[in-house]
Amino acid sequence: MPSFKNLLQRKVILIGFATLIVAAGPMGVNVLVAVVARDEFNVSGSNAGLILMGGAFSNFILSPIWGGKIDKIGFQKSSFIAAVGLVVLSSLIVFSAGPITLGIFWALAGGAIGCMSVALQALGATAIPDNRGGGLSFVLSFRFLGVGLWPIIWLPVISHSFTGTVIAASSLGIASAYLLAKK
Repeated sequence: MPSFKNLLQRKVILIGFATLIVAAGPMGVNVLVAVVARDEFNVSGSNAGLILMGGAFSNFILSPIWGGKIDKIGFQKSSFIAAVGLVVLSSLIVFSAGPITLGIFWALAGGAIGCMSVALQALGATAIPDNRGGGLSFVLSFRFLGVGLWPIIWLPVISHSFTGTVIAASSLGIASAYLLAKK
């Protein structure tokens, strides 16, 4: 049976915290997209769902491509690039002038979320060679926590400033990129 102690290695903890931060930030921007679609652009629930599908669809299409690219350039470098790219692409949402541009920007960000997700899972699965399942589970538990914290952190803020909330949430990806570079 693999040791739990292996999960407490510095590199695994850094990957975990980087995952928590990016999940509580730009990877969770889909919640903002839904709120903005309804509150700012007054779209129906079904149209807000259609907008959200754009991000999920680009994630679905691009994830296998990201996997191939990640294999070529390496897990650490690709996770850093993915985090920085996610900051940029999720921040574009502030330039949404209506539901169509929101959908376009969200589709771009959704594709970047797919890359980030694949990179983090690759890091988690390879961080502890003799306990791949434990490493991946450990990292994904941090993602789960980040996703759970996202609405608690950002939904109260959005009523004050949509732009500020998107920029602040997206900017957490910079902290994640920093931790991933230190790994």
